[in-house]
Amino acid sequence: MSASGSRAEAIAAEALAAAGAGVMSVSTLSVEPRGAAAVTAVAASLADDGPDGSRIVYVDESSDPVAVWVHPDDPHLPALAAAAFPHAIAVLLARVGLPGTVTSIELVAYRPTRRAVIRADVGGRTVYVKVVRPDRVASIAERHRVFADAGLPVPAAHGWSPSGLVVLGPADGTPLESVVAEADADAIVREVDALRERIASVAGTPPPARPSVAARADWYADRLAARVPALAGRLDPLVAVARRASAAAVPGMTAHGDLHVGQLFVGDDARTITGLIDVDTAAATDPGVDGGAFLAHAAVSAELADRRGDPAAAAGFRALAHAAEAAWAGRADRTDGAHAVAHLLAQAMQAACARDDAEVAAALVDRARRLAGEVARAHEDALTDPSLAPHPVAGA
Repeated sequence: MSASGSRAEAIAAEALAAAGAGVMSVSTLSVEPRGAAAVTAVAASLADDGPDGSRIVYVDESSDPVAVWVHPDDPHLPALAAAAFPHAIAVLLARVGLPGTVTSIELVAYRPTRRAVIRADVGGRTVYVKVVRPDRVASIAERHRVFADAGLPVPAAHGWSPSGLVVLGPADGTPLESVVAEADADAIVREVDALRERIASVAGTPPPARPSVAARADWYADRLAARVPALAGRLDPLVAVARRASAAAVPGMTAHGDLHVGQLFVGDDARTITGLIDVDTAAATDPGVDGGAFLAHAAVSAELADRRGDPAAAAGFRALAHAAEAAWAGRADRTDGAHAVAHLLAQAMQAACARDDAEVAAALVDRARRLAGEVARAHEDALTDPSLAPHPVAGA
């Protein structure tokens, strides 16, 4: 266990030892909130130096007793085990009208207890199998339908299963992340604005299925302060700004819920949005959640690109963050900036707790503090600007 090892790391090590594994070390990969607790992904190095010399163990401390599993045995995603192997996924795809030999599968995303995405090549075509909780699959399939009916550029839906599977085609275009260095940042932000307006017009979307990142600001701040005590004194103003965002409510407005660069595809010009994915989180909520997620994700991606030695991508992400901040963060009538502060706080926690990177965590906290100051100034200006005062109704 690392010097700053967590309870989840200790639980993972004990579970592996009880199964007969020789545990050399454990480290945290990610921390996902679940209720008042968390689901932690723990990487374990084992004494066996062969292909089974490592494991990723998932520890869910929100349940009693604590749940521990390895992929693909997520107890909240019962269809994942069946979808994780070529022969089994071929049977599942045939049931939704896509027969053929599955030549390859790849797990491209996994958020424990929430969802997994598997890319499969079947019968000469590529499809994406989204594995979700069975109690949410019908509503997620319905979100894809209503977004498509509204003309939004979501992938084609091939079918779904009550066991927790949604089968989708690929999105149109090129992932924005892969061409961010060539992207026209101002044009992309204008496109995102237009996309958000179209999303807001989608009717019949339910409230969020889980609290927003802003609503969990205390949760992230507490864990960040525990891991990096030197940052503790800088976090209270960020939590206060996030609380303002979580208190906002605009009834009847639909938002994507997790809109960021990784959800967007663009045309060959790297300035026109042609595809939108992961509408699972779409809900009637404060529309500022999307601007906040986009801004913060771009800022975090810039930091990470710098760390991996990719200055061109870092510059592209930074340009997107600056364009989004200029368009949204300084406006008192929008909560985009406040939601971005909450996302930056959450990502700082991940940097510290999951990657043991206090330097990046501190950089993200500093970025959030600067943004929080801009949000506060916008609200102060709104309070002192006489043009923003309500006017009496004639004849009242």
